Amino acid sequence: MYSPHETKLFIECPTKWRLSKQWEPVGEWSPKFIYGLAVGKAFEVWLPEAFKGELSLDSAFEEADKIIDEGWVENDAWTVDALRIVIRKGIVSATKSTIAGWLKQEQFVSVEDRLGKGEFEKGAARMDLITKRDGVYIVTDHKVKLRSRADYVEKDLLASEHEWQFWDYAWRVSQYYNTGPLIYRVHIGVLTPTPKWYEHETKIPLELLQRWAEGAKDKWDEIRLAYDNPDAALPMHLPNCTTRYGKCEFFNFCHVCQLDEKKAEALYNRKVKA
Repeated sequence: MYSPHETKLFIECPTKWRLSKQWEPVGEWSPKFIYGLAVGKAFEVWLPEAFKGELSLDSAFEEADKIIDEGWVENDAWTVDALRIVIRKGIVSATKSTIAGWLKQEQFVSVEDRLGKGEFEKGAARMDLITKRDGVYIVTDHKVKLRSRADYVEKDLLASEHEWQFWDYAWRVSQYYNTGPLIYRVHIGVLTPTPKWYEHETKIPLELLQRWAEGAKDKWDEIRLAYDNPDAALPMHLPNCTTRYGKCEFFNFCHVCQLDEKKAEALYNRKVKA
């Protein structure tokens, strides 16, 4: 079993999966490196208390500030104070809109649950939030964008119904909690110019989830084979080289440098092994 992030990356393109383990593009710092982490950490510490009725946002702001301070790099486009204000406004907006409804209708189960015990130890997946409503488990995943057109957000919400990551989450929860049909909820926040949050729920029947799991095991076997044969050539999934979001981050590595590592050193940094 492998994490949903790793499996999704392998499905997207096996070549990208391997390159991403060894290389990273040379580029300038961007606030995208920290705003999602900051908001996510704020929700992680605040939600358990909020479900108990403790609604002060002081702890949420404090945790978000830690992420900002640790990840901040001086640049010409942003000031740290401006980013801090944008993130705080986004947090407040969520607590007064989407999350306010959850607090009234749902029961808290866990936040940042890795389901990492026993068979889940390898390739554990981290669940942002698990709640229950009318006895049905709901798995929520937060996603944060600095800016986005409303129609793009709508497409992302609908696309979540068939995202590998979310079916993986649902399957793990169904196994761990031995539950019946459950709901996956994607929760998307757009921080600027005015913060706004969107949510979309998908009910997943157990029969389909079992069919998904059968295919997932085959895909995990493919990943295991790729690990066991690190020098073997992997296929390129060309339809994903360019998407509506732009070119793949390894487009130049493959199509410009033609997988030549010497040529790629001008555009990519080799990752340092921990």
